[in-house]
Amino acid sequence: MKFAIPKPGVLPVKINENLRVLSLNQTVNSLSRRIEDALRQRKVDVTTVETSDGDEMVSEVQRLQPDIIVCPFMKTRIPKVLYANRSRPCLVVHPGIAADRGACSIDWTILQERPYWGVTVLEANDEIDGGAIWSCDSFQVPSGSTKSSLYNGAVADAAVRCTLDAVSRFSQNVDPLDKAAYPELLGLCTETRNMKHSDRRVDWNTPAEDVVRRVRMSDTSPGAIGLLELLGDTQEWRLFDAHVETGRRSKILGHALSSSCPGTPVATKHGAVLISAAGRSGVWIGQMKGFTNDPCIKLPSSYILPVKLPAHREPCDFEEIKVVQEGDVCSVYFDFYNGAMDTPQAVRLQRTLLDVAALPHIKVVALMGGERFFSTGIHLCVIQNSGDKQRTASANINAINDVIKTVFTMKDKKTVAVLRGNAGAGGAMLATACDFIVAHPGVCVTPTYKSMSLHGSEYWTYFLPEKVGLETARRLVESNDTLTAREAHEIGLFDHVINVDKIGFLDEVKSLLQHIAHNTAHQVIQYKLQTRTDDWRRRLSSHREYELSHMKMNFRSSNFLDAMHDFVFKVPPKKNKKQC
Repeated sequence: MKFAIPKPGVLPVKINENLRVLSLNQTVNSLSRRIEDALRQRKVDVTTVETSDGDEMVSEVQRLQPDIIVCPFMKTRIPKVLYANRSRPCLVVHPGIAADRGACSIDWTILQERPYWGVTVLEANDEIDGGAIWSCDSFQVPSGSTKSSLYNGAVADAAVRCTLDAVSRFSQNVDPLDKAAYPELLGLCTETRNMKHSDRRVDWNTPAEDVVRRVRMSDTSPGAIGLLELLGDTQEWRLFDAHVETGRRSKILGHALSSSCPGTPVATKHGAVLISAAGRSGVWIGQMKGFTNDPCIKLPSSYILPVKLPAHREPCDFEEIKVVQEGDVCSVYFDFYNGAMDTPQAVRLQRTLLDVAALPHIKVVALMGGERFFSTGIHLCVIQNSGDKQRTASANINAINDVIKTVFTMKDKKTVAVLRGNAGAGGAMLATACDFIVAHPGVCVTPTYKSMSLHGSEYWTYFLPEKVGLETARRLVESNDTLTAREAHEIGLFDHVINVDKIGFLDEVKSLLQHIAHNTAHQVIQYKLQTRTDDWRRRLSSHREYELSHMKMNFRSSNFLDAMHDFVFKVPPKKNKKQC
C-alpha cells in the first residue's frame, strides 16, 4: 500500500497558541471534557457548546468564528455548511479503527470479542464516518469490558491522543489522508450496521459468558433484552450489570443451576438476581427495568421482579465488595452500579471497613471504588422508587455518613482514595475524607449537590474546606461545575494524578501504595494519633448534625423531588443549547 495512516507520535505535537477551537457536542460528557482540558493545556482558546440542533450549530459557528471545529460526541447529522469549507475543517471523533464506519462500533467490538480496536479522528463530509483521516490510534481491548467502561477508558485515552495529533497537524498545515485518493483504503472500509433488538436479545440456552457479553455491550444504554417466564407470565426486561456465576465456590448455587432450566431465576444476592444459563452456569443480573415505551427506571433486579427467591449469603463469583491485602496495604473495592450506593450497600461497606480497621498489621487502606465510578453518593433510583422517599433518603445519607466516619476514625492507618472512575456529590466528599487522593487523568469529579437542590452531607462542611480552603469549597458546592483530574489537582482537591493510560493505571497505583506504606504512612499516622481526639470527633459530629438538619428539609422540598424525578427518568433539560 502506498499510504500511511496518520497516527499520534509520528509528528511532534505543535499547536498554535490561541488557536480558536469550537468543541461541538450533542452532550457534554467525560470524553469531551478531557479533550477540552487537553487542548487548554496547550493554551488553545476552546469554547464548548452543547446542542443537537443543526440551526444552533450553524449560529454558534457564525458567532464564534473558530479556526477549527472538533466534535468529540456527536450522533446527530452535522449541517453541510459546517464542513463545506475545508480550510476550517470539522473533525469528528469516531470510536473505531480507520476502516470502520457506523454508530455501534463499540457494541460490535465487545460482542465479537475483538482483541484490538481504535479511535479515528476524521473530517465530516456527506458520508457518515467517511471523511478524510486526520489521526488514528489503536489499543488492546481489556477483558470483561462493558460499553461504558471501554468508552470511558481505552477509547477516551486514544481519543485525547488522536485529537491533539489532529489539531497539531492542522496547525502545521499537514494534510489529512483522503480516503477517496486511495482505492485500496476504501476497499478496507466496512460499515457496521446499527444494532437491532434481536442483536441485544439474550439467549439463556447459550453459555453464561455469551449472555454476559451481550449485556456488557449494551450497558449502560440501552440495555440487553431478556425474556423471563415468571408466575406463568412471559415478560421482556432490559438487563444491565451482568456477572458470570460458575457455581464452583458454592455447592448451593451449583446444585440450583444444574437442576434449573435455562432462563430460570434461582437466587438473589444484594439486589442482584441469578438466572440459569446453559452448561450449568448462570448470570447475575444486577439491574433491570421494564421493556416498555413508558418511562421506567433501572433498579436492583430483586426490587422489581415479581417473584420471591431464596437469598444467597455464601461466597460466590459475584461480589460487589472485595478486599485485597498485599503486605501492609489493604485495598477495598466497592463496584456499585453507576457509583450509586443504597442503604444496604453502605451498611455492608461500613462493616467491611470496620473489619479492615481492626487489622493491626495494615498501614495503608486504599478505597478503590469501581472502575467506571468511584462513587456518586446516595441511590436516587431506589429513593425515587420508594413509597416513603423522605425516610429512604434519610436512611441512605446516614448510612453513607457512617461509612465516612469509619474512614476518618482509622487513626492507626493512612487512608487513600484511588479514583479509577468519576466521582460526584457524596462520592466526591467520601474521597475528601481520606488522607490522600490519587486519580487517573481521565477522571472527572463533581464536588457539588446543586443539581439535586441539596445542601449535602458526608461531612463535606469539614473535609472539603480542609482540603481546598473555605472560599474554594463554597465556590465548588454553589456551582454545577465538573472538574477534570488536572483541574482538581491544581486547586488541591486531588493530591496526585498518575498520567498513564487506563490499562497501566492499577500497576502504578500498587507501586504508589507500597511507597506510601514504607515512606509517608508513619508520619501521617503519628499526626492523626495526636490530633484526632475526643474533642475533634465531637466537632465532626456537630458538622454532621448541621448538615443533616438541612438535608431533612431538602428531602421534603419539591425542588429536590422534581430534580430527582427528572434525573432518574432522564427528562431532557428545557434548553437545547448550552455553552460551557
